[in-house]
Amino acid sequence: MNLPHQDLNLVIGLGIIIGAIQCFFGYRLFKFVLGLTGFIVGGVLAASIGYEMSQKEVVALLSGLVGGVIGAALMVALYFVGVFLIGAFLGGVVGVALFATAGINPELAVLLILGVIGGVVALIFQKFMIIVSTAFIGA
Repeated sequence: MNLPHQDLNLVIGLGIIIGAIQCFFGYRLFKFVLGLTGFIVGGVLAASIGYEMSQKEVVALLSGLVGGVIGAALMVALYFVGVFLIGAFLGGVVGVALFATAGINPELAVLLILGVIGGVVALIFQKFMIIVSTAFIGA
């Protein structure tokens, strides 16, 4: 992907700002973070499906926007599923970091197990895990 230098700087700057907001205000803005996560995941899934079916960028863009809105609405409406998924994401990120520190390629089964463990722990210790996961993911 070849982005002009100015566009690349804009993307990097927005990533830093969004990461800082999520890191320091993640618990207070958790529903927004859930909605944003749902929008991104739903949008990427729908756009990839739309592009595979039609091979046209316009269809992929429109299906990505529709899928993003649906994903955001579902993540906010299904709060506990969102808490589980954020904890699972944290478990997966911690697993990747541990494997990278050890210099080993991560095994998918181990990452899935760590994700499920992170999701269950997030449901049990909601406030603590929301604070930790939004801080860690935002950083």
